Formats: sequence, structure tokens, C-alpha cells
Amino acid sequence: MGELVDALGISQSSLSSHLQICRQTGVVTTRKESRWIYYSLSTRYGQLIERIFSELQTVGSDEQLRQDARRLKKRLQMREGGRCVVGFGQLKPERELADVVD
Repeated sequence: MGELVDALGISQSSLSSHLQICRQTGVVTTRKESRWIYYSLSTRYGQLIERIFSELQTVGSDEQLRQDARRLKKRLQMREGGRCVVGFGQLKPERELADVVD
């Protein structure tokens, strides 16, 4: 959740509400490991999810989506061994992410 909070620039409570709906509808699955909860896209709606991501690729001119993508890329670079190791609020402000290549 921390990676998504940072990447999307939204509050933890807002994201939590959205993820709860996604869990209830089966769009995402969760697993808990120690203090971390890992979210995964469900295979149940694989074709729908692929279509949504495909459509998102066609709106590359949307500035908000580009900013979200830059923040997500920077946030994912903070992983160690492919895992999230820090909580949310760890990214620098957007103006300091200018060096991250799309």
C-alpha cells in the first residue's frame, strides 16, 4: 500500500478504501507477511485488467498519468530484493523527481 500511496499521491485512508472495494469484488488478492500486506491483481479478471492497462497506454498525453508513472518508477527503485522495505511518505517532492526517465 505504501508504494501506491507514494506513487499516486493520495492519502493512505483513501487508497485503503479503494483497495477494500477491489478485495471485496475479487479484483485483487492479498497476503500478509509480518507487518506487510501484499496486494496482487487477481487472475479471475485477467482479461479485463489487461484491457484497462492497454487503454491506459493510449492516454500517454495525460500529465497526471505521467506524473504517477514517474513516482511509481522512483518508488519501485526503493525496493530491496524485489520487496517493499519502507513505509509510505518516502518519496521526494515531484520537482525533485525530474531526473527520472519515463
